[in-house]
Amino acid sequence: MEDTDVLEKSDEQLVEEGAAENGSANFEMDLYTLQFRWIPSLIDAVVKGNLPCQALVDVPWWENCLKKQGMTKADFSFEEIKAEVKKISEEKRRICLTFPYPKRVPLAKYAVIDLVASGQINYYTLEMSLDDTWVLGSQDIHRHSYIRQVPDCQTMADFEREVDRTYDGIPFLRILIGLVIVLVFGILIFFLIR
Repeated sequence: MEDTDVLEKSDEQLVEEGAAENGSANFEMDLYTLQFRWIPSLIDAVVKGNLPCQALVDVPWWENCLKKQGMTKADFSFEEIKAEVKKISEEKRRICLTFPYPKRVPLAKYAVIDLVASGQINYYTLEMSLDDTWVLGSQDIHRHSYIRQVPDCQTMADFEREVDRTYDGIPFLRILIGLVIVLVFGILIFFLIR
């Protein structure tokens, strides 16, 4: 993957052609819709080749595009959204998004978009949850998933560590399957010895 895949702006024509139409009706954009509908739709358009990768980091373009689609106002300021591109490895680039601090559940504080050389794109969010807890989530155009509960990440670097952290414990299902196998063999041995 070349740095230019993410960092250089492609033809405006591609950007405009790839934008999903929202109809001619006026609407107010809320942060939830931006985080969990708009950005996943941009990712889907990039994966399908309808938008350049630059669209994922170009926040002023998001605002302009949404206004052209009929957005009359937003319940947040686009200027408060920060986007940064990082080179993680030769095979992976990362877009780090910082949003306005969440005012309610389940809004996201941070998001990471990982672009892999194979063409795969992963979108992760740090979402406010109930009782002062936070959740690492994953989102695509079709579904939202909770990966695990995480500590409140004070910085983007903290959040990136959570995204990159491999699960260092044994998943509960594996433990349960192991216990069932031991139990079954124990019962078999009991009956064979009797």
